Amino acid sequence: MPMTEEAKRAAYLEWINEETGQNYEDGVELPVLVELILDKLMAIDGDKVNIKSVSQGGRSVSFVDGIPKKITDLMKNLRKLRWD
Repeated sequence: MPMTEEAKRAAYLEWINEETGQNYEDGVELPVLVELILDKLMAIDGDKVNIKSVSQGGRSVSFVDGIPKKITDLMKNLRKLRWD
């Protein structure tokens, strides 16, 4: 059974949280930049050439060549500062 659109969106949001160190929650108003990134990820999700695997239980999506650079560039502004 394929993942629903909501499950894919939740998986992408979880990935964004992991990559940026943020804790955005689905169902609450998200920053515009996060919405834009989610929209772009959902748009390329249908591109079967770019996707290596999708799993429903763990809500994960793996890309063959990784996330496109234009999306990771947008995420740079979302990263939480870390003080070492």
